[in-house]
Amino acid sequence: MVRLLVAVECDYAGYEPFTANRCTYCHSESMDSVRRALDLVLSECNGRAAFLIHTSPYIRRNWNDVFYTSPDYLSMWNEVVAQGGELGLHLHEEEPDGSCLYYGYPEHLEKVVSDHVRLLEEAGLRAACESTGYFGMNEWLVPILEAHEILVNLDNIGTFTRFTGRNWAEAPSRPYFADRVDVARKGDSRVLMIPLGMTDCCRGEDGLMIGRNSLRYLKSLWREIRSASSGDSACYIWVEAHRIRKDERRLVSLLRWLKSEGAELATPTEVYDSYAAARAG
Repeated sequence: MVRLLVAVECDYAGYEPFTANRCTYCHSESMDSVRRALDLVLSECNGRAAFLIHTSPYIRRNWNDVFYTSPDYLSMWNEVVAQGGELGLHLHEEEPDGSCLYYGYPEHLEKVVSDHVRLLEEAGLRAACESTGYFGMNEWLVPILEAHEILVNLDNIGTFTRFTGRNWAEAPSRPYFADRVDVARKGDSRVLMIPLGMTDCCRGEDGLMIGRNSLRYLKSLWREIRSASSGDSACYIWVEAHRIRKDERRLVSLLRWLKSEGAELATPTEVYDSYAAARAG
């Protein structure tokens, strides 16, 4: 059995530090995108999804970290949790023009994680997982996430990441506990790496990314993932909130088809608990 996690990345359309060397944010447009994604998940997944909440130097400096401080967003995050979903941190730690990346500075990462854990706690919420910007999870983040009891990461996409330079090509295509030095290998940390839905031949953007592939292809890929799995496993499908208007019909069709195929939707905590129990013996 392969359990499926719906991961909704809550970036916004104007976040382009590397492709355009600038960032622009429109509050009403971003709110509408997240709202549409949330309504879709509530109706098609009974709320069972992980919403990954954006933060970045640009949004902190120019918009008061709006995704973590605005009553509009906090109301939606509370709704996610009330309906059975979970929240995650989504850390984009690069300058707005792409001139500097901060993923290799552990003191910086510790402050960002602790600040945002605190902001969520002040709103009565908690982060159950983490996804680093551009799938850039590294060894510096392992002890930081452990210290804050954020024990699930969603960065293993099975291929090299262009901007953060992480190589997931040899990483397992099933959930595993990360090594403390090389997070693309199994190790003794408490951080569980749940991979993108993929096969040995179909990784990265050719995996279960709703905005990158046709409905026919995604159905075929899911059949391959399921047939290649032996025993219990889990993976996620990647949904980008800022693309929801383009991807909505395809996502709804895929989710309904997956349910008709008997796919079991899960939250990060549910997957973690089963793997932690198996590890404990």
